[in-house]
Parts: sequence; C-alpha cells; structure tokens
Amino acid sequence: MGLLLTVYLAGAVVQGFRINLDMHRTDQSAYMDYARGIATKGFAYVGDRARMPVYPFLQSLLYRPGMSDDEFFRRGKALNIGLSVVLLFLTYVLLSRWLEPLAATAIVLVTAFTVFAFKAGYFQCELLFYFFNLVFFVLCIENLRRPTASRAALLGVAAGVAYLTKPSVVPGIVLFLVCYAWASMARGDSGPARRTPSPLSSAGRAAIFVLVFLAVVYPYIRTSKHVFGRYFYNVTSTFYFWYDSWDEAERGTKAHGDRIGWPRMPAEDLPSARKYWKDHTLSQMTARVGNGIATVFKVAWSSYGYLKYAAIYVLFALLFIAQHRRRAREFLFHGRASAATIFVISYFACYLLLYSWYTPIADGNRLTLSLFLPGLAAIGYFLARVAGPLPLRLAALRLTTAGLHRFVLAVLCLDLIFVLPWAITHLSGAD
Repeated sequence: MGLLLTVYLAGAVVQGFRINLDMHRTDQSAYMDYARGIATKGFAYVGDRARMPVYPFLQSLLYRPGMSDDEFFRRGKALNIGLSVVLLFLTYVLLSRWLEPLAATAIVLVTAFTVFAFKAGYFQCELLFYFFNLVFFVLCIENLRRPTASRAALLGVAAGVAYLTKPSVVPGIVLFLVCYAWASMARGDSGPARRTPSPLSSAGRAAIFVLVFLAVVYPYIRTSKHVFGRYFYNVTSTFYFWYDSWDEAERGTKAHGDRIGWPRMPAEDLPSARKYWKDHTLSQMTARVGNGIATVFKVAWSSYGYLKYAAIYVLFALLFIAQHRRRAREFLFHGRASAATIFVISYFACYLLLYSWYTPIADGNRLTLSLFLPGLAAIGYFLARVAGPLPLRLAALRLTTAGLHRFVLAVLCLDLIFVLPWAITHLSGAD
C-alpha cells in the first residue's frame, strides 16, 4: 500500500504541477474566485449559481489576504491532492462494508489510478462530488431495499451535501422518490404481506428524507430565492441546458446577468424546455441525443483508461445473468428489490441521456465520471449477493467473482507498468 500510495501521489503531482498550469481552464479560476469571496465576505458571499459552495468553502480555508493567484492556485491543487487520498480511503471504508473486501480493493484501486490520479491536481470540485454522489447512491439502494427512519435521515444529509457540492444530484433525488413510492406498494423481501410497510410509515420515512434534505440546503436555497427568484436556481439546469452551444449561452442569459440575478431579457427569449420544443423538430432533438451518446463514449474511449474496467465488470455481470437467469431474477425483482433495480437502471439511463443532451455545451469526462463509482459499486453489490462462489462458464474457463476481481487487479498492474507512466504525463485530467 505504501508503494501504491507513492505511485499515486507521484502521478497526481505530475498532473497538478506539470500538466495543470492554466488556472483559467475548466472553471478552476471561477472556483478560486468563489473561494476567495467566501474567505473575504464569509457566508454573505452569494456566488454565481454556476458553482456550489461546499468545495469553495474548503478551499477558502487556505486563502490569506494578499495571497497571489499563483500561490492560491498551487496551494489549492496541493489541498485537492491530499483531499483525494482521504476520499479514496473513505470510499474503501464505505465499499468494504457494502461489498466484500476484495471487491472494494479492486474498485478503489481502479478508481484511484484511472480517475483520481488524473483529476486530483486540479482546483475543481469533481472528486468531492464523486464521493458524495456514491454515498447518496448507496444510501438510495439501502433505503429502497431495507428502509428505516435513520437511513432516510442519513440519505437526506447525503443528498443535501451532494447538492451543495454539485446540483447534478437533483435528477437522482427525483428518481429515488419515484422508486420509493413504488417500493412502498411492493411486498416485503420475504414475501408475506405482513412484511409490507404501512403507507403511513413509508410516507413518514419519505418525509424524514425530504425534511432533512431541505434543512441542509435551506440557507443556500433561501438566498437563491431572494436574489434570483427561485429556490433551486442554477444557471446550467435553468438556462444553459436548453441552448444548442456554449457560444449561444454566452450571448444569451450569461450576457444578460444570469449570475447576479434573474437575466434581464424578455420572457419569450429565455430558454426553457417549452421554448426548445417549440423551436426544434423531433428529428433535431433525436439527433442531439444520438450525437451526444456517441460523443460520451468517444470521449471515454480516448480518456484515462477507466472505460475498459467498466466494460469488464458490465460484461461479466451480463454474462452471469444470462447463465443464471432464475437466481438473478429472484434477487433483482423480488418484493422491494424490484424498486431498487428499477432505480439503478433508470438512474444510469437518465443520466446518460442528460449528459448526452448537454454535450453541445460541455463534453468532457467530468460529468459522466460521476457514474463510474456508482456503476462499479452496483455491479459489485449484485455479484457479491447473487454470484458468490457460482462460476461464470466461458468454454473451458470457470471464473468466479473473486477471480474477476483478481483479474481486474492483474490488468491494473499491467496498466501501472506499461500505460500509466505515459498517460499521466501526456493526458490532461481537466476535462
């Protein structure tokens, strides 16, 4: 572990201090401005509603009056590298309790060397959001399969902190509430009707989740309502999502003050879902989604190397389901488990569509990588509870789940020797 940590830190430092020399790339200077504003004005600083406050608050602790941009940039990158190590450790703690230790080890090491090492040396909130989003995702599944009041409260905290890190968590919150309503009507996991939670208890847990979430985010959304006119105001989801390009967004609401208040534009010119539907044909919208999906996979294919590991786990899971259909069906669609399964499927499908739609505005890895840890965790959870010692038969080969994780670790070792030294010194983790 000491050797792996040394290799990881060496790669992160190369990215942060040899590759990442432009603070104006991919929102880094904007996060610096936000952190500087919090450091000088405290919680009275409103922000621009393009970024959220949790990460800038952490970085603001480093800022001192009179500090130059270059010095703040260097210190912020160093802090983010240290933070990435802490987040990887916490990710292992979480996954080792949810999965078997070998699975947690494989997933965390793959994440460390194909995602975190490339993004740790940047003044960005992504790694913090990836962790909080994973916690939110895991707690969603736990609340759907085994709901309790305490889990609902924890989910509310996780959802609130994730939202205050990046508002991308909102569609996941909506999907969870829909699936929870479905789960409240399903039979208990063991079948008897007496195990079915009463509508009142289900509604009570849902209320706990919503109330805790609102309590966590209320100071922020209250300011949004006062300054911008809406509680859940964010320039990306409110306006930019409905433009056809970033240049169009810059000429539109961004040029008319959408980051200091409600944009000063005629109401009929403001972008919205209704206006987009009116101004575009169905074929144009379909083409945007199709091109976006192709772009997402093209970017992932040419990026840091994480895609092949996702493909290995997905392929193994699909082949296992094909060979053990009855066992998989009983786990995935029995009682309350059906709601959790629907949540997982709809979660990845929904976010893939949303990120694909947004590619004309931004098409880097930063958005889609938020699905990487939840995806591997979901597959690991399924395999740990369904596959166990059962093998996957490929001709004469018999591969168990433990063998799968060992195979992934072997591939990662080859990557560390033959791929990572070149990739970490030539590819940028900014996008």
